[in-house]
Amino acid sequence: MNEENLFNIQHEQVLEEIERIKWIADNKDQLIRALRKVVANCNSEYFDDENLDVSTIFRGGDITTWLRNEVKGEMRKQ
Repeated sequence: MNEENLFNIQHEQVLEEIERIKWIADNKDQLIRALRKVVANCNSEYFDDENLDVSTIFRGGDITTWLRNEVKGEMRKQ
């Protein structure tokens, strides 16, 4: 792949990220509520499990992945 193609791909990716950032800024309250709901549900499931395996606690990469997927899904609805 040549340099021009790579810069074109980069440009498209930057535009997509800018749109994602704008959506987050415009819908931050909705997103915060949704995240808190997911955390509460995951914590409830954790405490309902008899094993209480701490490695299953929703955190870190789980949160990052959830956020990216949630924003992507919500943006598609619009």
